[in-house]
Amino acid sequence: MASLISLLGRAREAGLLQDDGLEQALLRTDPLRFVSGWSARFVETDVPLPVAVRGARGLCTLPPSTLCLLLGQAHVRPGAGPVLVLGADGGYLGYLLSEWLAPSPITVVDADSDLVELTRRTLVRTPPKGDMVVSCRDPMEGHAAHGPYQAIISTVALPAVPRALAAQLLPKGRLVAPVGIEGEQPLLAYEAPEDGVPPPAAPSGDLFDAAELRLFAATGTTHVVSFPPLQRQVEPDQPWRTDITLQDVLANAWQYRISDEHEGPFLSQARDGITIFERPHPELSQAGPTARKDAMRVMELAYLFQMTKQLRTAIDLYELSLSILPTAEAHTFLGWTYSHLGRFDRAIDECKTAITVDPALGNPYNDIGAYLIEQGQVEEAIPWLRKATSASRYDSPFFAHANLGRVHLMLGQVVEARAELLRALEQNPSYPLARALLKELDEAMAQQSDDDPGEMG
Repeated sequence: MASLISLLGRAREAGLLQDDGLEQALLRTDPLRFVSGWSARFVETDVPLPVAVRGARGLCTLPPSTLCLLLGQAHVRPGAGPVLVLGADGGYLGYLLSEWLAPSPITVVDADSDLVELTRRTLVRTPPKGDMVVSCRDPMEGHAAHGPYQAIISTVALPAVPRALAAQLLPKGRLVAPVGIEGEQPLLAYEAPEDGVPPPAAPSGDLFDAAELRLFAATGTTHVVSFPPLQRQVEPDQPWRTDITLQDVLANAWQYRISDEHEGPFLSQARDGITIFERPHPELSQAGPTARKDAMRVMELAYLFQMTKQLRTAIDLYELSLSILPTAEAHTFLGWTYSHLGRFDRAIDECKTAITVDPALGNPYNDIGAYLIEQGQVEEAIPWLRKATSASRYDSPFFAHANLGRVHLMLGQVVEARAELLRALEQNPSYPLARALLKELDEAMAQQSDDDPGEMG
């Protein structure tokens, strides 16, 4: 798994981390002080961590890469003035800013009184380096009494940017906030003019209207990121509504909970892809229920990251799942992720390890065959694919039959190819690849027959 040092190295490579002081503050700020219980094992992965989980809301710290993006846009400096944070996260970001920017005072505001109290208790146990105030108030109103600020940083998506909030900035101060527009959340970095007076408000009373925000997104002055929506009023009986963003889905995945109509199919797709914990399994039968549940949850989160093309984080999480409980499936999925990076040799090694763990599982045999095909080793793929078709624990042998059909087509073995494609369609009549290949093959054979009708009587 990655260490925090390597995660920050990735952020530097991506251009997200450019300040040495921020890097040192991140290294000095131990996330274990702000998360507890089971989630502590994730502190060296690039995922949002739950700081508190309650019936109506899941609260998460931001992952290192997102923190670097957010804070890099703020252009803050130690001692250059106060900083306002919109949204409490148990105290992690406020503590980090204090560690980085002291003696600059930090003010944190959130409308959730329970979260404010949690944050205050955490900071009593872990005192920040400089002055820090946590206040229960509407983040959209800011906290003018503690300003003006060198930066206003929001950890929640704002529905708009009120002019009154921007007016709390120092001249050349920055407001950095993800702003929700038509389902998107571009990260807006607004810089106050030299005189500190914001431009006239839009007709809505906000600093920018929807058209201006779209212009910011179109001109590249924003970065699209995933943040939870602003919690202005807490209603305990209301489910916490979220946008369909990766971090929100992950926040809900900690509780196996769905709070948005769009999340159901997304999470179901992930769970449909990971069925190892619902059937007899040699490794799992010897493991305790806690290890089984933990390994499943980590693997599910890894698959969510893999689906959204965040492959390095997916690799970290699959390796974490394997450290909890080694399973053939986790090795297979890890190999699949490596294949997306073009690392077919490593992918094949993971599949071979999976076979060592559980020789009855069919997926790694098929995947090895598929990776060999990608490398041009077509004939070498055949024995692996044949083993996949006869594996006793394989839900989708039609994949292997279709891959065998591909191999025989590449080798010019038309009869064998057609037989394998028909077997694939017997098992899954709607499988698109097999249908397309069979149609193409039949059309080619029909054309050949027309071109060479044979002897006439």
